[in-house]
Amino acid sequence: MLLVAWLGVLCAVGVAAHDDFVIEPEFAKVTIGSSIKLTHLISDYKLHSHAVAYGSGSHQQSVTAFPEADSSDSYFLVSGIAKEISGDAIKCGSTVQLKHLSTKKWLHSHDHEAPLSTNREVSAYDGLDTGNHWIVHCRQKGASYWMREQPIALKHVDSGRFLSASKAHVFRDPISGHLEVSCIPDDRVEALWVAQEGIYLGDRSYADDAKTEKHDEL
Repeated sequence: MLLVAWLGVLCAVGVAAHDDFVIEPEFAKVTIGSSIKLTHLISDYKLHSHAVAYGSGSHQQSVTAFPEADSSDSYFLVSGIAKEISGDAIKCGSTVQLKHLSTKKWLHSHDHEAPLSTNREVSAYDGLDTGNHWIVHCRQKGASYWMREQPIALKHVDSGRFLSASKAHVFRDPISGHLEVSCIPDDRVEALWVAQEGIYLGDRSYADDAKTEKHDEL
């Protein structure tokens, strides 16, 4: 691991299942400006997008869940909606936006029906509106911040529905084996996700606290 001040970057290539995988405290929270992979808790698939449009509904770029953990098309850049700056830790209940790193489009939902189910469609969209806004619901008891390796649900602001995936809805060609990602009415277990691999910016407040402690010691 490489730690360089609060702007330091941790390339997290391991997952919690590895006994020797340790997350340094400075990088334990998900922060603004980090590029992350979200793992669907039940299926262990990664949230994913690519330059393949839906053949129905909005005809926007498709968003799926994909089984291969090493795909570069599963990175999403975390950003806020107000005056948040890089390195700000994300509090539970905050509203965030997730930009697909490869195609520069935003994780989005709307009133279109999903292609394989009766849920609401989730797409990747290049416009800027509240359809890109998601509220972080932390599911770890007592949590105040979005923590890596801990389950969260993402609630779509406009619809009040939750980002989900299911092995009951599997695509065929041209994206064979991908799961449908859609929005469902509640945050049942199918709507739980975990921030795992990624490039994480260190928590600014952690660095500030460390500077204060060092100053006090002097």
